[in-house]
Amino acid sequence: MRNLGRHGFSLIELLLVLILLGLVAGVAAPATGRLLDQLAFRKETGALLAQLRAARLLATGKGHAVSVGITGHHLWQAEGNDEPHPLASSETLAVHFDPATITFYPEGFATPAAIKVSRGKKAARFTIDPLTGMPVRES
Repeated sequence: MRNLGRHGFSLIELLLVLILLGLVAGVAAPATGRLLDQLAFRKETGALLAQLRAARLLATGKGHAVSVGITGHHLWQAEGNDEPHPLASSETLAVHFDPATITFYPEGFATPAAIKVSRGKKAARFTIDPLTGMPVRES
């Protein structure tokens, strides 16, 4: 049987729905913030690795050694015996090369190196494969 006297929602029902939506938003917001932070870290790390791959391609394409290093937050590159010039900078990433300079050779080889990238609690480690000159993520 239909209740003909009742149409719509009561104020209590609307308040309960708003409280539930607030609770869901309160739980989802921190997770969304962490996800966006992780995506930004991966994007900046990917840009750094792209610069290293570009230096390797430059060395093989031009036929002379290309060195890449980092000073503070600034990545630099030197071709052959030329003076180093800045490539990119990231004020939010802490990047450490071991050794301090990575050299890519025209044959596709590179000096073996370890790279540590971090920001806050997030960190990633990579190595430069000396035979291919490509960065490889450590697991």
